[in-house]
Amino acid sequence: MRSVLYDDLDPACLVGGIDFHSDGYQRLSALCRTERLHVIGDVHTHPSREVGQSLIDRENPMLSRAGHVALILPFYAQGNLRETDIGLYRYLGSTRWEGWTGPAAARRLYVGRWP
Repeated sequence: MRSVLYDDLDPACLVGGIDFHSDGYQRLSALCRTERLHVIGDVHTHPSREVGQSLIDRENPMLSRAGHVALILPFYAQGNLRETDIGLYRYLGSTRWEGWTGPAAARRLYVGRWP
């Protein structure tokens, strides 16, 4: 498993807002081919305790493929976060999502070492 930061793939994506450009997706595709990886999800943060999806989140999945998982972490992912603090969302396609927060998210999230 590996993580990659948005701005490592697209250095301009966080300038004046959040706008991930096609160059970033191309770099991500190249990385996945080279390292034989598949993207299964993305993580982004919100400034407050609120981890619900914004309209922008719902209408713009990072990968618009059914099954893609999006995690939203509160407080810019600072401090000691618990599984119950996150928002967990699975993309169903056609800008439709199913999502869980609080204990429902924690029950669906495994935190630990992958075998």
